[in-house]
Amino acid sequence: MTQYIFTPEGYQDLKDLICETKKRLSRATKEKARAGSGQDTWHDEGFKMGVVEEAMISRRLSELEQLYASARVVEPKKQCEKVYLGVRVVIEHEDKSTFKFILDGYVVKESTDRVSVYSPLGKAITGAKKGEKRVMWLGKEKKVITIKRILPPKRSKGR
Repeated sequence: MTQYIFTPEGYQDLKDLICETKKRLSRATKEKARAGSGQDTWHDEGFKMGVVEEAMISRRLSELEQLYASARVVEPKKQCEKVYLGVRVVIEHEDKSTFKFILDGYVVKESTDRVSVYSPLGKAITGAKKGEKRVMWLGKEKKVITIKRILPPKRSKGR
């Protein structure tokens, strides 16, 4: 089984998402039962939609639980020499625009300030040093990125 790394915060996001998905599944199951109660269920559109919704949410829950079973939590090291899990990074694109983010493990929660080590950008810059240029491929498009700053991870309960 493939293992996926998570920061402690990312792991908590995964646990929260599993809990939220279980609640959604419970609501969908109740709505399906309510739509089909006392009727010819296979001719009831609400019941049919409920069956589909319940199946989709159930499938998603199964995927999340498999991810949870293969998760490995890694505490970021306090360092700023190289780009590794947990550090804050400022990169510069070829057009001189910059982007600041945290390099995280597997990301389950949509975020504008976290990039997964499994993403094309994360793969391209992991292990890079300040000032180093790295190449990232997006399909057939080549992007050159420069590491401008590396900041150590913050050790705090909140984000």
